[in-house]
Amino acid sequence: MEPWLQSHSPSLNILEDTGYPAWVIVYVWEKYKLQFQSIYIQPFDFYVILVYIHLYPTHRQARRILGVSKKYVTKVLLPNLQHTAIILNEISWQNRLNPFNHVTELPFCFTGMTDSFPVYVSQPRSYTIARSLYNPKYGACVVKFLLAITFLGDIIFWAGPYLGLTYDAHIWNTTGNQHPFLPFELFLGDGHFSTCPQIVVPFRRNQIFHRGQVLFNVLLSFYRARVEHIIGYIVRHAMWRQVFRGNIINLRNAMVVTLQLTNIVLKTKVRYHPCGPMPHQ
Repeated sequence: MEPWLQSHSPSLNILEDTGYPAWVIVYVWEKYKLQFQSIYIQPFDFYVILVYIHLYPTHRQARRILGVSKKYVTKVLLPNLQHTAIILNEISWQNRLNPFNHVTELPFCFTGMTDSFPVYVSQPRSYTIARSLYNPKYGACVVKFLLAITFLGDIIFWAGPYLGLTYDAHIWNTTGNQHPFLPFELFLGDGHFSTCPQIVVPFRRNQIFHRGQVLFNVLLSFYRARVEHIIGYIVRHAMWRQVFRGNIINLRNAMVVTLQLTNIVLKTKVRYHPCGPMPHQ
């Protein structure tokens, strides 16, 4: 373990403090060290950001849990969080074309899957805004993020935050310039993406299925569960399991940092069996 990392972890348990193994934190610091130091972010500052997201203490708990003052949180930690979100760059749309990004039961034109997930927020005083944030599916005010992953489990695209009532297909279609498809390319999705031409969704239940349709729905559900597994791994931090406290800018910055570091873990740990090498066509 790096000496600076050991000295900045009071409990000497990096995983419990940050949600990430020590090697991930060392890797990120060494890779982006010059960019961090150019804006005066030191190892301690970076480490506290990760502890803040994972344990999510209130300002009153900052001294006991983070070892810093309330003033440090507002004047140093949150600005550093924004800088860190800008610096990190571990997500690439091109990774979907990895020659091992296949599964044996689907044609080689499939390159990934997508789904959305909520982050719970406080109910605003404005009735109009609250109505736009309230989603009956979750029974609360939420903002939504959209996520796309490969069959290997790598994050290749994200978008958000959006109002809780925003339709998934609308988010996907309005961000199309950020995830351009090749002419033959297809994705997997649930029924909320039925209006997206290059996303294949399950056959509807209000019809009589033949055996092939039943089999396809089973296969789609089996593989699409991978994006739900990744979402579960993303939201394991306390910040995403509680109602978020703060403004939308801080929420977005914290989610960007979470997604970037999560993808480092996903890319270096094989979660799903690769299939290939074969080109996508």
